[in-house]
Amino acid sequence: MATEDTLIGVDVSSLVQTLIALANGPSPELAGIVSGNANIMLLACRCLSNLLEALPLAGSVLLRHGVVDMLCTRLLDIEYIDVAEQALTVLTQLSRDSATRVCAGGGLSACLMFLDFFATSTQHTALTCAANCTRAIGNDQFGQAADAVPVLERTMFYSDPKTADLSCSALLHLAVAFRSSPERVERLVSAELLQRIVASIRSGDSAARHTSVALLRLLVTVASASRERAMQLLGLDVIPVLCGILAASCADLPDASTDVANTAGLATTSSRHQKSAVHMSEQAWEALRLTVTLLPRLPASDSSLERMETLVRDKCSSDSSNPADSDSVSDCCLRLQAIYSSPGTPDQLQHTLLPLMLRMFASTTNTPARYRVLLVVLKVVFCLDADRLRAALYSVDLPQFVVAAVSLQDSPLLSATALLIIQVVLEKLPGHYTQRFVREGVVD
Repeated sequence: MATEDTLIGVDVSSLVQTLIALANGPSPELAGIVSGNANIMLLACRCLSNLLEALPLAGSVLLRHGVVDMLCTRLLDIEYIDVAEQALTVLTQLSRDSATRVCAGGGLSACLMFLDFFATSTQHTALTCAANCTRAIGNDQFGQAADAVPVLERTMFYSDPKTADLSCSALLHLAVAFRSSPERVERLVSAELLQRIVASIRSGDSAARHTSVALLRLLVTVASASRERAMQLLGLDVIPVLCGILAASCADLPDASTDVANTAGLATTSSRHQKSAVHMSEQAWEALRLTVTLLPRLPASDSSLERMETLVRDKCSSDSSNPADSDSVSDCCLRLQAIYSSPGTPDQLQHTLLPLMLRMFASTTNTPARYRVLLVVLKVVFCLDADRLRAALYSVDLPQFVVAAVSLQDSPLLSATALLIIQVVLEKLPGHYTQRFVREGVVD
């Protein structure tokens, strides 16, 4: 194959024009030259592919001469399957560095149109092209995105790991691209798809293990962008699933109740625990992020906080809502209703998630991870009513944990979050922990 050095002196523009015309089929521009023959079209596409390999800068020349339109035509109007496969290869090569131009020319729709007609290896090429295009898709190309979703929904649950992974990546890129519009995100990721994703993660089968990180990342993006989808996730009992993932990541760590100093994340944490935290699995990290996203956000004002305490005591019954509530309080109330409407979720928060977070805090020295762990602790303490919180704190030494977190000098953010935990605990259980916190020196 030619190299960049051997192509010096070649008129690349003229060469590209001729190759595109040959690959495009019969044309009056090629009078006297045999065109429209399948072998000639196939060889022309191979020449374009080899040219891109030997001279990557030739991509701009191909784009200037309308190669995307020709390639999309070969994929949308398939006459010869081998020509279509070679056209797909060229389109994928262009999408690596010029995804915006390929997507604008209809490349996303073209590469997925007849996906099922191709062999598995060619499907990988098509989905690679789709993943590249979705990374650079523009707001004005939502139509292409919506057309691609049914195909991606089907292929993301295939047993072939690479097919499923590329499909999940493409759908994740679409959700990220349109996350500023809840309505568009809800069109891209339906309630039925959420149900299938949660069921796949819960099953823990071999296909799900390959795509679990991408699926969790997709759920984080969707739940952050759409309140409606976040509520539906809570209704699907996803919290116990996340607790299972987080518990598996901490299986080799000591129990929080047996080692208070390590639970508090003090300097006595062993090097083995530090190593395990530095290499926290991506699955556990995404599960932690999703937990933070789904649990209700604390109201900003003290009056709103008192209002939410009333709702928690009433188990967030439907008659506890007030039309005068602010949007944030209303959202918090809806999430609390979803949590308490699931019989097992409050127990998971009380018996599993709270002790688990204390163990995770001790297992990591990573500040972003510790911050999210503290956020989960804060939200769990807020969600539980006084009786459940009192029962949960029997098995863990929360005062020493938050005191240690407050005393961390390297991160004011961690200290501030720990102080919020203290505030919520004292409001819920003033008679049980006031003297303890005073004795530890964190409150007057």
